[in-house]
Amino acid sequence: MIKFFLLSLLIFQLACTKGEKAAKDTLIEFVNFRFSNSQSLDRLRPYLDENLYNKISELPAAEIDKFFGINKRKLMKLKIHSENCNDNICQLTYLIQYEDKLENKDRVQVYTKKTARMRKKDSDWLIIDVDDIKTFFDFKNPI
Repeated sequence: MIKFFLLSLLIFQLACTKGEKAAKDTLIEFVNFRFSNSQSLDRLRPYLDENLYNKISELPAAEIDKFFGINKRKLMKLKIHSENCNDNICQLTYLIQYEDKLENKDRVQVYTKKTARMRKKDSDWLIIDVDDIKTFFDFKNPI
């Protein structure tokens, strides 16, 4: 009974203690959001710096549809390789692996290495920019 009480007290304390979110936590949420079916400009706003958000929202409708078209892909893996952070700026290098279907219904595994630059605003980390470093395609069938 005492063990149950102590365990309950520990769980309650951990649940009530909300730590500050790290830059990598925001990046993981952002990548998962990008591969979800519920993407919209409004839901994109909490992840992006104001300048980047404005650049995306000013795109023509066809480009925005293309930008949100990533949800047709299936995220397989997300791995953060490095984190270079100070108090207000952070640069993360990460690898995304996802599966994509081509027009002829063949499947391809895509591995993309990226860097994300992030800035801390108040207690939140916002993405300033994302750059591709390298992309590798693994076709299941010969081309």
